[in-house]
Amino acid sequence: MASVFPGAIDSFTDPLSGSALNSPSHSAQHADLNDAAEKIEAFMGLVKVTSGALSSTATNFVGCFTSLYENYRIVLSKVNVGAGFMQFQMLNSSTAFTSALYHTVLFGTNSSAGAVAVDRVASGSSGYFTYNFQNTTDGSLSCSYDFMNPFGTGRTFYNGNASSFYDVTPFFQVSSGGGGVNSTNSFDGIRISSAGGGTLIGNVAIYGYRN
Repeated sequence: MASVFPGAIDSFTDPLSGSALNSPSHSAQHADLNDAAEKIEAFMGLVKVTSGALSSTATNFVGCFTSLYENYRIVLSKVNVGAGFMQFQMLNSSTAFTSALYHTVLFGTNSSAGAVAVDRVASGSSGYFTYNFQNTTDGSLSCSYDFMNPFGTGRTFYNGNASSFYDVTPFFQVSSGGGGVNSTNSFDGIRISSAGGGTLIGNVAIYGYRN
């Protein structure tokens, strides 16, 4: 039978210990399982490409972006930002991209005033784009970022969602933001670092997915 995944879950006939090789058909079983495995690889959702830990001022994840997946999601958890800002920089074979970026837009809520605020991070010539999770020292920061087409030769766009409070007053909670890389370069990695030179601590997982 042809696999019906992802529209439905396949139902296979399990052979018994005394079943003959043709009841159910041994070759048909291999063909069915091969077909199902190919469907899983083609249609499954987020696939973990790599994972690691933040334990210094800058951590490189090289080779995590390839032609296998069009888009990627980076998930960070239990992050301690320290005294600086967490920032990102695109890589190609460990070489940092240093040209200007589109600005990043962050949307957040000032909890003491109850007002919506927008924080625009200006484009720079260093190639960094920054998410202002400042002085988050209790290890509570969790966030995710989607990168569209980083390995391709079109422009790379990104957006993010986070749940964290500044450890300052007034509290400011960042909920989402996005931007784009002002280049059609192909990138195979990313650097996560501290703009203030402090040590970042936390866990990172990078997933690939297709449209």
